[in-house]
Amino acid sequence: MEIVEVDNRGRILIKKKLRDKYNIVTGGKVVLIERKDGILIKPFNSSLEKLSHILKSLKWDRKARRRAEEWLLREGERS
Repeated sequence: MEIVEVDNRGRILIKKKLRDKYNIVTGGKVVLIERKDGILIKPFNSSLEKLSHILKSLKWDRKARRRAEEWLLREGERS
């Protein structure tokens, strides 16, 4: 566990040891997953990025969008 400060622009610094371990590089992306107990920060998988571009162009009703969001959250927790 690491404790870090949040600066006045809302940024946090991820220590080099963790960036190296999880392959987080300068200009790379991370995903923030809201949970009941806080926020999970995970490296952004490029396959998820491709999927998000595909899904962005689709028209969704509320029920379908909710099911897709729940699935993505479950998949994010498993990886």
